[in-house]
Amino acid sequence: MSGKPLFKIEDPVKHFFPLLWLLVIGFVGFGLYITWDLGFMQRVYAGDRSYLTSIIALLTLVASVHAIWYTLIANYRLEHLEYRALAVNESAASVVAGNQDNSGRSDGANLAEPTPAIEAELEIVADRLRAPVEFGWFLVDLAIRLGLAGTIIGFILIFTSLSGEAIVGENALRELLVSMSAGMGTALFTTLVGLSAATFLSFQYLILGRVTEHLISKIIRFNLHYPQAPEGLPAEAGARPANT
Repeated sequence: MSGKPLFKIEDPVKHFFPLLWLLVIGFVGFGLYITWDLGFMQRVYAGDRSYLTSIIALLTLVASVHAIWYTLIANYRLEHLEYRALAVNESAASVVAGNQDNSGRSDGANLAEPTPAIEAELEIVADRLRAPVEFGWFLVDLAIRLGLAGTIIGFILIFTSLSGEAIVGENALRELLVSMSAGMGTALFTTLVGLSAATFLSFQYLILGRVTEHLISKIIRFNLHYPQAPEGLPAEAGARPANT
């Protein structure tokens, strides 16, 4: 009986996570086109006197580039690890088959445990891989806070308009209502844009978080099964060749 590889090779759809990110972008882009075509987006920018909607939009663009960049990197490392595991599996299967021929049993389950040095390196790699995800959730929280800051600024504008001189005549009342509506528009529009941007970024960093945790899990499993062929440190500490 031939040796059975210890590390299971999965066959997921290639570039699954970047394609999932692209699907989210497609839905959001379609929604933005609809809002622009209906003129709602122009009203939002025109009604925001704090200009925070522009800042939130810029933040969303930068964060989206950040999310897809690290998603592509993590996806590349994940696919690289799959090919690496396939190569080591083939080598391990040959060794196990040879041990069976010589001793009548398989020694594949008696692989050495990873050394403390490798375990420490894996923890460092896992922390570094999770760093972009943690930074991404900080950007999500920042988008929400900017929206709430716009709400406060809007109410300040409303109270400022109410603290002026006494209202005399119809024209003064009309000007007061216009000023109050501008403040209310700032408060509501910035809140809406901030929450929408945070929701949009949450989907992106959820995808990045999933591919990152999947990669970390694969790295740990690989090193547990094949401590003699360390993997998972290609970008951080330099890749080390397999011992075949």
